[in-house]
Amino acid sequence: NRLGYLYTDQLIQTVSAAIEEAREKNRPLPTAADLDYILERTKGQSLPPAELLRRATEIATIRAQGQPGHSETIGPIIGVVGAGEMGHQLALDYARAGYEVHMSDRSLELGEKGRERIVSTLLGAVERGLYTAEEAAQCLARIHLSDSMLQTAERIQGEGRTFEMIIEAATEDLEKKRAIFLGKLDDDNIVLENGLRHV
Repeated sequence: NRLGYLYTDQLIQTVSAAIEEAREKNRPLPTAADLDYILERTKGQSLPPAELLRRATEIATIRAQGQPGHSETIGPIIGVVGAGEMGHQLALDYARAGYEVHMSDRSLELGEKGRERIVSTLLGAVERGLYTAEEAAQCLARIHLSDSMLQTAERIQGEGRTFEMIIEAATEDLEKKRAIFLGKLDDDNIVLENGLRHV
């Protein structure tokens, strides 16, 4: 019981208030996994129960409403190859600016790790009052994951759309950087960048 230190009456009041607030704001109720996520994130802090539930509701909202494709974008599409330290931050920066972002890595598992870092950053922004949970979710919803930028580009071109720019942020190995791009995309209008300069 994650709220087991409360007396029964206090527990009922705290949970009831959290449910009412979630209904008023049309937010999902937090799961045990959401509570565990906040407890792990705030290890060493003693959060009041109402604050714990509020933060867990915020992470539940970001995850539930932050599914790819459920947010308005400003039009151009940005690709980011690499979901690591630099790649996930680039994807987040462009999504914050309103772009549709496609972030790829060697596997969807690596992409999901990058997405989790983005979720953590967005939750931190919500905790500091920079965004509402709904605004953070809209940002997250602009980010799509794949394990192949080439296949993503081909699909998008098949839809009659194109990337504005694709940024490589996957490796510091120059030969691998070249291999990511050379001869891969059939569109002379896409700007290809390696995170430091045009290629």
